[in-house]
Amino acid sequence: MICLGKERLHLPRGLCFNRLTLTYMYFDNHATTPVDPQVLDAMLPYFKEQYGNPASGNHKKGWDALSALEAARKQVGQIIGANAQEITFTSGATESNNIALLGFARANKDSGNHVIVSQIEHKSVKDTALKLKSEGFDVSFVECNSSGIVSVESIEKVITPKTILISLQAVNNEIGTIQPLEEVAKLAEKKNITLHTDLSQALTTLSIDKNKIPFDLATWTAHKMYGPKGIGALFVRQKSPRIKIEPLLFGGGHERGLRSGTLNMPAIIGFAKATQLAIENRNKDYEHLKNLRDFIWKNLSQKLNGLKLSGDLNQRLANNLNFVLPENVNMEAFLKKISPLCISTGSACTTAQIAISHVLKAIGRTDQEAQRSVRIGLGRQNTFEEAQKAVDLIVDACSLRA
Repeated sequence: MICLGKERLHLPRGLCFNRLTLTYMYFDNHATTPVDPQVLDAMLPYFKEQYGNPASGNHKKGWDALSALEAARKQVGQIIGANAQEITFTSGATESNNIALLGFARANKDSGNHVIVSQIEHKSVKDTALKLKSEGFDVSFVECNSSGIVSVESIEKVITPKTILISLQAVNNEIGTIQPLEEVAKLAEKKNITLHTDLSQALTTLSIDKNKIPFDLATWTAHKMYGPKGIGALFVRQKSPRIKIEPLLFGGGHERGLRSGTLNMPAIIGFAKATQLAIENRNKDYEHLKNLRDFIWKNLSQKLNGLKLSGDLNQRLANNLNFVLPENVNMEAFLKKISPLCISTGSACTTAQIAISHVLKAIGRTDQEAQRSVRIGLGRQNTFEEAQKAVDLIVDACSLRA
């Protein structure tokens, strides 16, 4: 339980601190990023003066909203080289992933019933694949190597004449490993199989162009790129024959019938601004985040014996570190000690059980190692001063033995 003045927030491990005296350092940017002030400024008029519904085609407020919507759609698509007609707005990456997998598989089941998914996908993909399995689809979960990389050969090995869809994330959200997306896309194109990729963690530091990598479906979200929560994108490549997808939501026929529901215009405008900033700052962000990451890892490695990196050191996101703490660290005491540092661990505690990360299990981590695992997700707002403080906190906390 965390104590916030008179307020009480229930969390695992019995943590307690006073919000008036504790200064936080936010290192959990894979979970979500802070909204950039420029993004907020762009959104505010759409809560006040520019409140029109783009589906209202009989007056100026509606026309202005429609014009802003299409400009935002074009801007969001530019980050992967897509045109506006290829972008559908959703409530986030989870909904986009559900539409991509469920909608495509159901619409194309007459062509085949086999779907291939990597074993380390985000749960919004993995659980959706399990839903397809419950509906009678044949689903193959492809394993990764000990670094968390899925090989082209492992995917090719399970392809059958009934394979209609492959889903492979561009980057793993827990251990940061970059997947061989281009090679898998070329394989899928050669075999005439539709490829979906989850780009949610990739687009602030990696350049991914749909004109160079022939994926068919892609999903991402604004809140992983300094934009608002509650807005995501689904890319559906324009091609002949047209890619068929069944909608999951029905109603007013918004988004060309693929996703009914009144559009969240403030969030869409924020998404567009966040996309513009991501494109403009990508190279600068990459260098800053990689330098921070390397600084933290170098210092932790020098000061802590028995530290184990999860994932590949080189083929990984610039802002990601995931590692197993040394043996015999008292995790309850460790988490209390580092309470000013906002990071994620490799297990989620509930009142009933400890849920171990399926990604860490897939790369061979034991349950005990997963419980001692820490994920650091750096953001463009983080500084070297914070990085040094984080190193000092973690090293000091690791001296608390079980």
